[in-house]
Amino acid sequence: MENFVRWTVPDRALKAEKNPESEVIGTDLSNIQGPPKISNVSFLQHDAEENEWPFREKFDYVHLRCVVTCFNSTQSVMQKAFDHMHSGAWIELWDMTSEWLSPDDTVDGTALAEWAALLVKGGKTVKRDLCKPRHYGIWLRECGFVDVVERTMPVPNNGWSRDPKMKEAGRRYKFLLIKLLDTLNRFLVLAGLSEDEIEDLRARTRRDILDEKIHAYKNL
Repeated sequence: MENFVRWTVPDRALKAEKNPESEVIGTDLSNIQGPPKISNVSFLQHDAEENEWPFREKFDYVHLRCVVTCFNSTQSVMQKAFDHMHSGAWIELWDMTSEWLSPDDTVDGTALAEWAALLVKGGKTVKRDLCKPRHYGIWLRECGFVDVVERTMPVPNNGWSRDPKMKEAGRRYKFLLIKLLDTLNRFLVLAGLSEDEIEDLRARTRRDILDEKIHAYKNL
């Protein structure tokens, strides 16, 4: 079985279709998905942190992706996952920290860096640490998981990298970043910015996202 708190439907559906003997369950706070088109895929509206997990059978694989802003206590969700998994099962987390890095310091002093810092500041006001993915390995071990492996992959802010794979990853991430300029506004409000200040920062950050002279990346 597979449970993931935030799902990417085409990716998960493809895996389910290739493994018809498995049962794939996706959960989220809101019922945003239509009826599944594959018989071994189902979606469940469920709060993975606040509610008891309702699954009768234990899982062979649990996947969480992009949940850095989702939980008050990521450790509690990890512990629930551990308690609902078979011995020898696997858990996988994909997430990014908020801060930007740069091989040549071109991100320093930019609106992109300012935006990230203010998101972190806003998150702290509601006890959401947007840099906490760096602790995932330690927390997994504390929950009882063994053979924990941590891998880091740099993801550029756009297509500035000369490496073909990183260039393509950056081009894709660029479009996601532009969408995040709107979806993460709440953290800027929590950081104390006015509507006018948010709009100004949003415009400046968008320009930085598109500027390939700014060599920024985040660690996935």
